Amino acid sequence: MKFTGKTISDMKPLNELLTRLTKLETTHVEYGYDDTPHKGSGLPISTLAAIHEYGWYSNPERDFMHQTDINMRLEYNSKFASDAEEYLYYGGNILSLYTNFGKLGTAMIKDTISAGNFVENSAMTIKLKGRNEPLVDTGELMNGAKYWVIKEPIK
Repeated sequence: MKFTGKTISDMKPLNELLTRLTKLETTHVEYGYDDTPHKGSGLPISTLAAIHEYGWYSNPERDFMHQTDINMRLEYNSKFASDAEEYLYYGGNILSLYTNFGKLGTAMIKDTISAGNFVENSAMTIKLKGRNEPLVDTGELMNGAKYWVIKEPIK
């Protein structure tokens, strides 16, 4: 007697997982500043942020973006990993996942500036502004951070 038989494996769950992995690989979030003009100086707010981040002429370095990156890693790495794992296993909306990451990033920029762990303003700046709150003047820098969900791999 001749036996013939075959088994068909349902690969749909694995294919869905691979699709979600591809979306994770080809999408990312960025947060920071765009070229909206700063009301006080007329400079693009991204330029003003860079001047504060790296220092310029007599303005000292106030690396709030670098501090934000460190704070994000310290506070949210496990959350990012668990959220990504949940997305991989249970599906969901990739845009929603990265939007949440972007909101956390912009909130962390604000928290980092609010914490105020920076070099103090010069005596002249304090006299002009009437206070010593580095990076906090009009509130545009603290409240002006934005995020973008980008549908392409990180370069």
